[in-house]
Amino acid sequence: MLPMERMGKHAKDYVRFFYPGLIFCEQSVKPISGPDTRVKFPKGSIGYQRLWREEKTVKGETLTCSFHAVGGAVYKGKVLKLDQVIAKYGATSIAADNMRINNFERIVDTGRGIFPLEKDDEVIED
Repeated sequence: MLPMERMGKHAKDYVRFFYPGLIFCEQSVKPISGPDTRVKFPKGSIGYQRLWREEKTVKGETLTCSFHAVGGAVYKGKVLKLDQVIAKYGATSIAADNMRINNFERIVDTGRGIFPLEKDDEVIED
């Protein structure tokens, strides 16, 4: 479901790819041909999120609005709950402490980083 209604023929579709970064994910936004376009993970990407925004050209100038997310993010990796994080990394690991302190129910281990999962996020097990 779209977080806000698409506004007609001027809506353009995009995908935001996530890449491992030093502290936060690096991101790259690319246009796609439509909302049903199949998205492939580019090399090094750990996830993506579909986006849309309004774009309209008036007198040769392209006007754009902010990006709007379509659903949650999609990650490649393995979903872990707290007991699995403790078994894998230890009860006093940063991952386990972050889950407890921030009330994360589940995280994704992408093999290149660990990220909290939101309610609408999906994981493609690799």
